Amino acid sequence: MVLNNAKYRVLIMAVILAMLSSSNAYSAKKKKAKPKLPPPPTLGNTKDFGIKPFDYDPNIFDMQLGVTTFEQADKIIQKEGGLLNAYSYGEVNLKLDTLNSNEDKNNLLVNKEIILADFVGIPLDNLTKGRMGFYKDKMYFLYYEFEPNMNFDKLEMQVVAKYGKPHRIGGFPDRFLEWRFLSSTLILKDNFTGSDRMIFTHNKLLELANKSNKILIKEEKNSAYKQQRAF
Repeated sequence: MVLNNAKYRVLIMAVILAMLSSSNAYSAKKKKAKPKLPPPPTLGNTKDFGIKPFDYDPNIFDMQLGVTTFEQADKIIQKEGGLLNAYSYGEVNLKLDTLNSNEDKNNLLVNKEIILADFVGIPLDNLTKGRMGFYKDKMYFLYYEFEPNMNFDKLEMQVVAKYGKPHRIGGFPDRFLEWRFLSSTLILKDNFTGSDRMIFTHNKLLELANKSNKILIKEEKNSAYKQQRAF
C-alpha cells in the first residue's frame, strides 16, 4: 500500500524525532559516564603499613623504658661521656593542663611522682639536648633534640637500618615516622621549621604519668572550690 504525501511526511518527521531523541539520550549517558577526577590529596595524611609491633623493646645505651631508674640512667649517661645538667620534679600547668608549660608560673603544680632530667654530651651527632622522664622512678620517655641544619635523611637511614621499615608515616609540612615495639614507641620528627626530634615513650607509663597529672589538677581545683566562702 502506497502512503499519500501527507502521511508520508508525518512518518518521516516521526522517524527524525525518534532519532534525535535517541541521540540526546546517548549524549546524556556519555556525559554521565564521564569519569570524575580523583580528589586532591589531603595535606598531612598518614599511612599505616599494617606491620605488627616488634616483639622487643629498644635498648638505648643499656637503658630500657619501663625498667631503668633515675640513678641507673645517671650512671649510664656518665659512662657514655655525658652529664645530667639539670633535673627536677615534673610540673603541670593548672590552667592549660600541660606538662612543663612556660606560661604563668603561679599556675604550675609540682608532681612528685615524676622526675625530669636534662643531659648533654652523649655520642650522638648533632644533638643539642636530651631529656628523660621518670614516673615512680621508672623511665617513661627519652627525648633527643637536634641542630636545625642537621641531615634528617641520614638520621632516618640510620634508624631504618637498625629497626627496619617504620610502622606509620605522615605529616605535612612537618613529617614523622613511627616505630612500634613490645611496650614502647619511637617517633622521629622532621620539623619544617625548628629542630628535628627523636622521642621514645613507654606506652603504659606515659598513660599513667598523664593520668597522675590530671589527678593532681583535679585535687588542686577541688581544694580551691572548697575554700569558696560565698556559698
